[in-house]
Amino acid sequence: MFKCGDKVIYKSFGVCTIEQTDYVLESMNSKGGDVPPRLYFVLKSESARGGQAFVPADKAEELIRPVIDRADAINLAQQLSEIEPEMYVDKNMHTTDQHFREELAQHDCITSMRVARTMEHRIAEQEATGHKPSALYIRLLDAARKQVQEEYAAALGLSIEEADEYLKKATSQA
Repeated sequence: MFKCGDKVIYKSFGVCTIEQTDYVLESMNSKGGDVPPRLYFVLKSESARGGQAFVPADKAEELIRPVIDRADAINLAQQLSEIEPEMYVDKNMHTTDQHFREELAQHDCITSMRVARTMEHRIAEQEATGHKPSALYIRLLDAARKQVQEEYAAALGLSIEEADEYLKKATSQA
């Protein structure tokens, strides 16, 4: 299970550190009756925006996951150039946006890498035909890269900038 100090991914926050595993919250239900105390994990966001999250301990397994370990991060970086872009296509940009936002909401490192590769591919296609890259594609690329960089920074004990350089180097060597 999880313990204080563990780096985890919380789907709503990204990379977090578990600060407390035994926070008890006593509350009342909407009808004024007492609700039995509930145990929570207290998470501190590692992102620049900061903040804390309270995750019910009985839901922790489905809401948070450990950050990938160092060995997996190194292995995955070596395979980064082999990740194929997703072939999802929809002419409606709103539907496309929704699809890829749902992908990124999973906060899965490989999925985020695939979204980044997809957006890089689509931007390159647009530029090759003389078109300006879609703002949607640029925004999704930035969001996907940010998720990957944050997880790599946590896994390898690097700053976000160092993780970005590490990933660029790994991609250029492959």
